[in-house]
Amino acid sequence: MNINALKERLSQLNRSTNKSANLWKPKDEHDVRMVQNPHSSEPFQELYFHNEIGDAMPILCPRMNSGKDCPICDFADKLKAWKDPETGQDKPKSTREADFEIFKKIQAKARVFVPVIERGKEDEGAKWWSMTPAQAQQALEMCLEGDRLEEMGVDKDDGEGAAKILFGTAKGYDIHVSYAKPGEKQNSKLFTQITLKGRIKPSALSKDEGQVKKILESIKKLSEVFPTPPASEVERAFQKFVNAGGQEAKAEGGTEKYAGKPAADTAKKPTNSNENAKVSGTRSLDQAFGDMLKDEE
Repeated sequence: MNINALKERLSQLNRSTNKSANLWKPKDEHDVRMVQNPHSSEPFQELYFHNEIGDAMPILCPRMNSGKDCPICDFADKLKAWKDPETGQDKPKSTREADFEIFKKIQAKARVFVPVIERGKEDEGAKWWSMTPAQAQQALEMCLEGDRLEEMGVDKDDGEGAAKILFGTAKGYDIHVSYAKPGEKQNSKLFTQITLKGRIKPSALSKDEGQVKKILESIKKLSEVFPTPPASEVERAFQKFVNAGGQEAKAEGGTEKYAGKPAADTAKKPTNSNENAKVSGTRSLDQAFGDMLKDEE
């Protein structure tokens, strides 16, 4: 490995380490408290990622998040199109179906982010929890429960007041998060389940006002944790995905010229597997960050 390649890999390691330090992911049984994001009026923030681009870590989508050009989205548009982009003719049914299967895998998908502290680890400050939209909805439903509204002295039509159920610092509800792999904790599904359940009684974020201030000040801007990647980085990951199909990558043309059926097989490979990811020492660099966003639910 030459010096430039080494610098690039070290740079990736630094980026992974920095992101991991600012992200929280459930691993077992946890009590967490959601914290209001001081950098936005919205308690939950949404980002879009391309998740199955070969062995690359999840890629922040430039188009969906910043309105910038995204070669992966351009390719996805061709995949979902009814007509062949070159001939203008309708694609054969088998081609449409195969293209759409690849499209579903590589299209940008939303993740919802909210700052949380893990109980017992308040000194670590707040970290961003990457949730699925369904998990965010599950959390928000706690704000509509009559008993909690009554306990907080909030009218059912007061949306801002109801938000204090999750985000109140003087008084609010912790959330118990349970992580269960298949066969664990009565999980009979074939996938990992992450369940959220509000605690019965409310509590303060902390009785120490100084600690509350410190926790709020520890929340980094989400744009600092996930800066929009350079177009060259997105293009490089995309071309690696294309070339994995065993055909020459081209900047234009129909879907078969990009990847064809081999790319569909490539997209099925585990995104963060040791087999696919590049390894430095005993730890996969792509896993270091990719696993933080991967959701097996």
